[in-house]
Amino acid sequence: MRYNAKKTLGIGGPVFVSNAANTPGETTYDTFVASASDGEIAIFTSAGAKKTDALAAGDELFIAQKIGGRIKKTSVFTYVSAQHKDYVAGTKQKVIISAPAALAANAEVMISVTETTMWSHPLPVWEYSKVVASANDFYGTFSALVDEINNVNAVSNDSNGMFLLAKLHNAGTASEFDADATFTKGSKTVSFAGGVNTHGSGTAPVAGDLVQVLGVIYKIATVGATNITLDRAYAGDTVTIDVSAVTGDASANVIPIANIDDYSISLESLEYDVTFNVAATVDTAGVLSTLSKSVTPFVKSVGRPENVAQWELEGQVWEGYRTGNTAFAEDFGKPESQVSSANTYQVFVIKYENSQKSVAAPIEKDYHIGYINVFLLNSSTQWDTQFGL
Repeated sequence: MRYNAKKTLGIGGPVFVSNAANTPGETTYDTFVASASDGEIAIFTSAGAKKTDALAAGDELFIAQKIGGRIKKTSVFTYVSAQHKDYVAGTKQKVIISAPAALAANAEVMISVTETTMWSHPLPVWEYSKVVASANDFYGTFSALVDEINNVNAVSNDSNGMFLLAKLHNAGTASEFDADATFTKGSKTVSFAGGVNTHGSGTAPVAGDLVQVLGVIYKIATVGATNITLDRAYAGDTVTIDVSAVTGDASANVIPIANIDDYSISLESLEYDVTFNVAATVDTAGVLSTLSKSVTPFVKSVGRPENVAQWELEGQVWEGYRTGNTAFAEDFGKPESQVSSANTYQVFVIKYENSQKSVAAPIEKDYHIGYINVFLLNSSTQWDTQFGL
């Protein structure tokens, strides 16, 4: 009889997620069962003594956790080794495209975006372009490209699947508003609690100046006593910027018309796991030039709640809790999800050998290595010493 060792179980092992602080001083499995608080987790020897010192290869152990008044635990296993991964914050990919020193009238600015996320096959490509209306019309050209990429004029914003968001930026010297400003979603009018002046100067902005609100650029069309009108409707959520809340708050400010020649477009992925490539060029009378860009490296996160939730679900499937086996659930319970969106986690991957060997596998060492995945609060230090990590 042929032994088929192929695995299709992904992580292929139990998963423990604990939101509890370091476990208190229960010294045995029996006292842990009797007095541990919900969510607490600990390592025990095969004899039932709580393990607190460093682990060594060959130790006979099991892991137990109290969940909802029940005890979830592994079978006894032979410890081999462990890996420890601290929480790493995920970085969304971001590409910044800088404007050229000059734009000729009738030149065409072109941006090509290719999504390279691993499951996107064939790789989708989106092309955007804008013809320059007049020489050095940076704002008109780049704001139109941003609107096209974000598909703001369509009934549904899904021209690129909305896997990225474009924003217009300007590096000009900015001045804060002197009074609280209310930006209303879908409206061009910005209302002020007082006069429309910049902080400390008593000088009102003028038509043509830029308004930067929460990192997004608009141009001022008209200026009134207590309001201004933008060149296009405000696209963000309605917000009132309290300029007195933080000294030097730059959530909303004015970039004078004399300082608005340094534009850039940022493209940022909306999800942590999405990646893309960007090509940006300018066609001036048939001569192509490449726009400079900077790329924020994509970092895949570790210990993010969304990741841990998927590990926990797959672990419950592996353990049989999610198979629809009613008898199994009645005997062992069906645990609720322990992962919390308010927490970040560190990851321990424990490599083990089964202590009770099977006679089915011809090469037992190859077929009895397994993994236990444990997620502890990122602030917890209870297992670092034990694992020597």
